[in-house]
Amino acid sequence: MSGWKHLCASLCRRAVPGTALGVWALAGLLWTVGPAAAGPADHDQARAALEAGEILPLPAILDRVQYEFIGQVLEVELERKDGRWLYEINLLAPDGQVLRLHYDARTTALVGAHGRNLDAAIRHGQPPYRPPPPAR
Repeated sequence: MSGWKHLCASLCRRAVPGTALGVWALAGLLWTVGPAAAGPADHDQARAALEAGEILPLPAILDRVQYEFIGQVLEVELERKDGRWLYEINLLAPDGQVLRLHYDARTTALVGAHGRNLDAAIRHGQPPYRPPPPAR
């Protein structure tokens, strides 16, 4: 399965059935990470990093986000900063605020979180969506 099809299948399984918010959040994510969002060189570079074991696949990061935070993923970007791969995730929190989360793409470790009322979106011992992926 191609990376794009895999991303779509993964996100469709995560959409909240029966909610307009889930549908719109999924539509927004697909729009922002669609094929036009990155050039062929970006896609090739990300694929090479995945195959070389420099980054974990997007579903591993999304599992970590669901484990640590409550909300809907709106946008995902993979970027390289200071020699380190990061997934930047925009998350719609339950109170309507958009949070920006930064995860290390190799370990799934949260390395930064920004946004108003961030504490309201942290799970604080609430049951996780699914168990966290193993950190490398």
